Amino acid sequence: MLAWSPNNQSLLIASGVGSDLQVQVYDALRRQTRTLQPVRPAGTRMFAVAWDPTSTQVAIGTSGPAIHICIVASGKPRVTLVGHRAPIEYVSWSPYRSPVAILAAAQAALE
Repeated sequence: MLAWSPNNQSLLIASGVGSDLQVQVYDALRRQTRTLQPVRPAGTRMFAVAWDPTSTQVAIGTSGPAIHICIVASGKPRVTLVGHRAPIEYVSWSPYRSPVAILAAAQAALE
């Protein structure tokens, strides 16, 4: 999966399953790559990624079912949102009110 940051300076690159999950941010201005460290439960697949409006955090929707939010500057996980009943296939951030992440599963239910 690929996603440009809202400030058009970084590219989020995500792939893999479980312990092989790779989430990297390529800084186009500095031409450097940083690896993010989201939680990697065994057998978990990534379905969706999204930048927050300030380009400082990313949300990763997984089959867990959970959303992992990482801070880009440190590369470390900020929080994992759990308690969902189905894999998180879509994630998005409110463009007006950060930090509000919106998610949806295959059943098109919003939480």
